[in-house]
Amino acid sequence: MKTTSPRRTAIPVEPVRKRSWVIAYDVASDRRRRRLARLLEGEAVRIQKSVFCTECSQEMLFALLH
Repeated sequence: MKTTSPRRTAIPVEPVRKRSWVIAYDVASDRRRRRLARLLEGEAVRIQKSVFCTECSQEMLFALLH
């Protein structure tokens, strides 16, 4: 008796789409503003005091900011 292995089918995976994002903020608290700036400096390029630019997927941006 011949056994057959189950067929494996390829599941189409949508490629992660990277986009350019401009992040600007206006935070009154000095402590929160510093924490946010430090976080963004690790992932984005500072354009102005409270404006950053980055290139990432929407999911990555959401994870970064939440």
